[in-house]
Amino acid sequence: MILKPFGAVAAFSLMLFAWPIVLDGHQASSLQREQARRILDAAGVRGGLVVHLGCGDGKLTAALRADDGYLVQGLDADEANVEEARAHIRSLDLYGPVTAIRSSGKRLPYADNLVNLLVVSDSGVQLSGDEVARVLAPDGVALINDDSGITDTRHLTPETSSRLAGWSKFTKPRPDTIDQWTHYLHDASGNAVADDSLVGPPRHLQWVARPLFCRSHEMDSSVSALVSSGGRIFYILDEGLTGILDKRLPSRWFLVARDAFSGVLLWKCPLPEWGWRQWKKSDLESKDWWRLGAQRLQSPVVLPRRLVAAGDRVYATLGFRSPLSVLDAASGEELDTFDNTKGTDEILHRDDVLVLCIREIPATGFERNQGKAASETVVAIRADTGELLWRKDAEKILPLTLAVGGNRVCFHTYDALVCVDLETGKELWRAESTAAGAGRWGKWVTSNTVVALEQVILSLNPKELRAYSADTGDVLWNAPSPSGCGAATPPDLFVASGLVWSGGPAQNFSMRDPRNVLINGLEETLVSKEGRDPLTGEVKRTVTVRNLIDFGHHFRCYRSKATERYLLWPKRGVEFLDLEGTDFDRCDWLRAPCRLGIMPADGLLYVPPHQCFCYPGVLLNGFNALAPERRSKSREVEESKSGTDSRLEKGPAYQQIDNRQSATANPNDWPTYRHDVKRSGSTSTEVPGNVQVAWTTEVGGRLTAPVVACGKVFVGAVDSQTVHCFDAAGGEPLWSYTTGGRVDSPPTICTFVVPPSGGADEVDDDTAHRRRPPEGGTTNSLCLFGSADGWVYCLRASDGRLVWRFQAAPSDRQLIMYDQVTSAWPVHGSVLVEDGVAYFAAGYSSFLDGGVYVYGLDARTGEKLHEAHLEGPYPEIPDKPGWAFDMEGARPEVLLSQNGYIYMRQIKFDKRLQCQETPRITRMGDRDVGLHLFSTSGLLDDSGYNRTFWMYSARWPGYYRANEGPPKTGQLLVFDDSTTYGIKVYDKKDVRRPWNVPGDGYELFADDNDNEPVLDEKAANWDKGPGFTRAKPAKWTRNIPVRACALVQAGDKLFLAGPPDIVDVDDPLASFEGRKGGTLWTVSTSDGEKLAECDLDSPPVLDGLIAARGRLYLCTKHGSVICLQGR
Repeated sequence: MILKPFGAVAAFSLMLFAWPIVLDGHQASSLQREQARRILDAAGVRGGLVVHLGCGDGKLTAALRADDGYLVQGLDADEANVEEARAHIRSLDLYGPVTAIRSSGKRLPYADNLVNLLVVSDSGVQLSGDEVARVLAPDGVALINDDSGITDTRHLTPETSSRLAGWSKFTKPRPDTIDQWTHYLHDASGNAVADDSLVGPPRHLQWVARPLFCRSHEMDSSVSALVSSGGRIFYILDEGLTGILDKRLPSRWFLVARDAFSGVLLWKCPLPEWGWRQWKKSDLESKDWWRLGAQRLQSPVVLPRRLVAAGDRVYATLGFRSPLSVLDAASGEELDTFDNTKGTDEILHRDDVLVLCIREIPATGFERNQGKAASETVVAIRADTGELLWRKDAEKILPLTLAVGGNRVCFHTYDALVCVDLETGKELWRAESTAAGAGRWGKWVTSNTVVALEQVILSLNPKELRAYSADTGDVLWNAPSPSGCGAATPPDLFVASGLVWSGGPAQNFSMRDPRNVLINGLEETLVSKEGRDPLTGEVKRTVTVRNLIDFGHHFRCYRSKATERYLLWPKRGVEFLDLEGTDFDRCDWLRAPCRLGIMPADGLLYVPPHQCFCYPGVLLNGFNALAPERRSKSREVEESKSGTDSRLEKGPAYQQIDNRQSATANPNDWPTYRHDVKRSGSTSTEVPGNVQVAWTTEVGGRLTAPVVACGKVFVGAVDSQTVHCFDAAGGEPLWSYTTGGRVDSPPTICTFVVPPSGGADEVDDDTAHRRRPPEGGTTNSLCLFGSADGWVYCLRASDGRLVWRFQAAPSDRQLIMYDQVTSAWPVHGSVLVEDGVAYFAAGYSSFLDGGVYVYGLDARTGEKLHEAHLEGPYPEIPDKPGWAFDMEGARPEVLLSQNGYIYMRQIKFDKRLQCQETPRITRMGDRDVGLHLFSTSGLLDDSGYNRTFWMYSARWPGYYRANEGPPKTGQLLVFDDSTTYGIKVYDKKDVRRPWNVPGDGYELFADDNDNEPVLDEKAANWDKGPGFTRAKPAKWTRNIPVRACALVQAGDKLFLAGPPDIVDVDDPLASFEGRKGGTLWTVSTSDGEKLAECDLDSPPVLDGLIAARGRLYLCTKHGSVICLQGR
């Protein structure tokens, strides 16, 4: 769906905040909408992040979300105002896209260059103009009440004729230190070099968006193209089902627009005629997909050239064989289609002229297009009208070689380099030049690169680099060419820092013997690159560095990019070769999608989602926009870290439940995520096998799993950032509490005995199940959870009153994560509580924003007891080489505890949060970590990507695969003291990937806990080898016709739930998307036999089924909480 632009411009001269004293609800909402419309009209900002400073009751704040292209946050120094604003926003069902938080106003709690529109209506704010300029994105706008007291605006451009009486409008100019990236190879010249002096080794997250992964490693990459212009980015993305691929399942391609600096989703345009059915239907429809490999490298090489952005226009083919369309960059509205351009295969834009390569048969690669009898034409048209300027029929044009430099258009045929005039199309010269194939990838790749400059045309093939005079076509010089860089990509050719840099590293750093990893890591390497004068070929500069590139594996399957200072190589992820200094860096923790790669622009490094499984527990997933180092240690972080007391806030219920002592938990409760500190998903409570729905409560939106304790059900509404509490017996709502960020997993409920000297008067519903309190005393339960706003909250479970909250984030700095405002250091909802200590982690990556902070607090008081800080470790270049298949580093996870240790995936702590050694077993990343549950992509990851898995093992798998055969491995696991039960979705293996055939069922299994996965000698140290296998057979296995996404063990029964495993011919995705309802099975733990079945209106959320007090509780994908009891 394309989002429409916000209403027409209308002038107004009323004072915005001259409010009537009394307004009824309808009048108030109408006035607020009108005021919001006028504010947005005056600002001229069309989508993005809007911040309202002085939000008051939140009515204007909510109205500022004119459509889905806006994300709005209100700030106010008064906590009462914030609560009132939240209540109003919730009443409109807008909380999430619109939020409100408390802020003093002295410093705005945002990352640099993030805010698109800042509305300052608070007359008492103490905010400097420098601070306003810091948070505004380039071309961002501030509308400031003239009574606000902000006078120093020297870094902003004022608008003297503001349409808002009593208000001033300021714009932050776009600095000349950043650059756009309007074409696949930066611009029409083919020189993939950004004139951007701010892009550098990444140290901060700016924003991140979904999806977390491309759909598949073997099939076509999910991101076809990516460009940047006018403060927006545009890309072509497949949002189809992740992990499971089948000919019957449709793709879902979109042209997507986001704000470049905040990442806010602006609009999406569907592309129904895109994907493999358009470009290789005959190749794939008749073949067995099990036997197909590396299809991601066998999509048309020109796909990234089907999208260009220029100013306020986007040019694209909205179907693979469609003519060129023109879209409004702000709204996505299709403005025009140039019918005379059908067959457009490559698009270039220069000086309001579009240069197109039109092919009767779209290009795929070298061999497939060589010698075909279809016509190919170069066409120039007016960008605004589509008026034809000239047309030149040509011989076969080598894909990706069309380039425009100055007033010349160049392209490479299969035997010549041709140059024509941009204005007339007249051929200026033709020079003999050889086209080169690309070996095994020749059908889908070309091995020639052309860069067109004002004076020189450069042409590179794998053997030779030639420079031609742009005027005459004479050869100015030539030089041997080192090999290219990215796997299955054209060779690198850049003009950066005034010099020509060609090819990749001179040495082949790919795998030698893939079974001999002893040389594939920790071996000294040396890289030397020569920069040549573009006119003479003379070597003017040589850059040499040790240990930037490592042996082992292969270069990534996307080509390099560059800035004027750095070559950005794709060996592991991104290697920064500094052309001007010694700021070298190796970012193994980054990956981009095959065929497309990264994009350096807007002062940021854009890294779209990948299809890799390397470096689990460290590698970033999703679409990440990353910023370079801004300051080594900000004053705000240091002040916040030094003042722990200021980070603990005591709520109104704090003194009422003081002097607490631990109580014995009710064994029939389910008080935390996955039941206990081990996250076992198992309980001894007995539930009848044949159940029916007892009650249903509608919450709405995306829900966490539930927890049950003290007679209550607690559920997080993820996107509305709220924890809800219901009566466990009847489902009646009891209270809710809203935070400033997502709550992505359920809270933890812990119970304390309160002596007679203090505490609440009430006694929890389940006191009879605990040891008796002292005479005159009571028991109190606390509800602890983390939030993506960077805080951990402790509420009184009986009424939701705040006991305390702790700022886990080292400073109050927010950015955008998954289309909501989020702290740079979010905290998972589920807090681990053991022996009265609450453990949790805050952060996104140990390589960004100062790293990950792990805490242990006194759960009763919020007092900090323990802390660990994980940062980096950053590569020591040139002193130390890196590892080929393994790296140190960390990403946060829901914490768990087993055998006296705290775990965060592969990271192991003792109870005082001292990091423990986890020795490497082989050279490919597997480690001895101690028995515990983990997921390679995180326990909360519901993407279903087939290269990720859960494991209950003492061995972290590292680079080895463990999806299909090994014991205690699958997509969902539960376990007790003797047995692990699990669901394997991908129980088969094709050429290189785990595989599931929809309709063939999932595998339900049981393994002894001592049945550890094994790595035999043939599999050890083998790149893409068979991975882990099993030494002993399973206790039992069963094939089930249910796409089980929730599993729980309750005594001698397993309960599993999910949609039916069917593919509807008329609606193939219906089951996957919940339109076929769900089913609940009861299964015997002894042999896996089905005991009973119950239909559900909706399948559960991931891991959303629990057992407590003889009942089942389930949260559905349709936003309901359900209780089931015996019939």
